[in-house]
Amino acid sequence: MNDLEIFKQKHIDYFKQQAKKLLKDYKTRYYNEEKGCYEYKPCFFKDMNRIAIRQHLDKYDKFTLMNAQHVIAKEALFDDWSDLINSSARDLGYKKLVFLNRDKSLTYIVKKFDSEYWKYPEEENKSNFQVFKYTYLKKNINNKNIDKLSLVFDFSDNSFAQDMLVKIMKGKNLPAEKAISSVITQKNCLKILDLNYNKYSLENMEYNTRKGNKEKLENLKGEVKLNDAKEDLIRMIIQKEDTDLNTAILLFMLSALEELDYSV
Repeated sequence: MNDLEIFKQKHIDYFKQQAKKLLKDYKTRYYNEEKGCYEYKPCFFKDMNRIAIRQHLDKYDKFTLMNAQHVIAKEALFDDWSDLINSSARDLGYKKLVFLNRDKSLTYIVKKFDSEYWKYPEEENKSNFQVFKYTYLKKNINNKNIDKLSLVFDFSDNSFAQDMLVKIMKGKNLPAEKAISSVITQKNCLKILDLNYNKYSLENMEYNTRKGNKEKLENLKGEVKLNDAKEDLIRMIIQKEDTDLNTAILLFMLSALEELDYSV
């Protein structure tokens, strides 16, 4: 093996080891009755619950090492495990950095790429590195600047949104800000992903309720303070649906209405 082949094999072995660890963490799965969803007690992946949502782990009847390898490949932004093992040394090196820093902001990851570049073999020139950065930015983040999420809602011009929020406030007996925070849950996130709720779902429901008497919101604007886990759920929907913050909030409200006996 030359230096480049050794470099490539080193990173493939790393991803194989991560797949074995993921399989062990998967086996810690249990059903949280209070939240109504599966959660994990991981030893290796602190973000196991987030990985479970992103990669739809609930769909597996039996989770095997092969499944774990596929999930690891997806978390490292490869199409699948075959794509991973057949990739160049350069791509394996770059995407290992993505995998290691998957819980960090986009800005942090790009800076990390820059600082780590010189560790790669000389054959991997800097122009290729710049191309990879551009591809990563365009393909996986959709150029949305959501590193710092400020959840400020403004439903002044949206009577449909006001009506949904008032129903949730009454159903949960909460003020507007807390009502919005309460619907941004792992369970509702999974429902949005599984049922393919999207901006067209909102448009259809708004059209179907256009003739009805809508309830109006007194305070049309506000700011919701969320913990990191809830911010991550919001980001996930923004990126998956290629949409904006307000639409993501509405999707979570739409999902929550079903549990309050409203037809969705």
